[in-house]
Amino acid sequence: MHCDEIRESFADLLYDDPSEASPEVKAHLQTCAECRQELDDLKQTQKYLQGWKDESPLRSVSMARQELKEKRINYWKLARYGAIAAMVLLCFLALANTELTWTKDGFSFRTSLFRRAPDDVSYSKSEVRDLVKRALDDSEMRTNEQNYLMIQKMLDTVEQNHWLYSRTARVSAARSGNRN
Repeated sequence: MHCDEIRESFADLLYDDPSEASPEVKAHLQTCAECRQELDDLKQTQKYLQGWKDESPLRSVSMARQELKEKRINYWKLARYGAIAAMVLLCFLALANTELTWTKDGFSFRTSLFRRAPDDVSYSKSEVRDLVKRALDDSEMRTNEQNYLMIQKMLDTVEQNHWLYSRTARVSAARSGNRN
């Protein structure tokens, strides 16, 4: 046997009982110092690897995960506090009757705690009735438009379902006709 063929059987010699090796391999190992040295080196490496103990990491993976989770919580707390501050600011601006305007001249900001009613706003009884009547008419017109659109959509859906049902029935009839 050649050295290459013997080296292929080294794994068997390392992990199985060496006494079970074939007589050809034993004879070659007695005559070839190079193969014998390589097998001894592999046995020595195997012995070192069996004695090797894993070291624990400096910090555990669970501790690292916990640190990441705490950092995420801090970001969420910061975002939560920012949202609360924005809501408080918006509530204050709403209560303070804030008026923001943007014109070609620039940006203006005006606020007052109590809104002043314009002096020229006063309606007679007939004007109020007229305003309410126009509002109700407008509301009724919008409701009717929405109802019309919903009914139209419903009719389209019914028509489409009818078309699909009739087509499915024709295909089923055609298939059952082919079977007979």
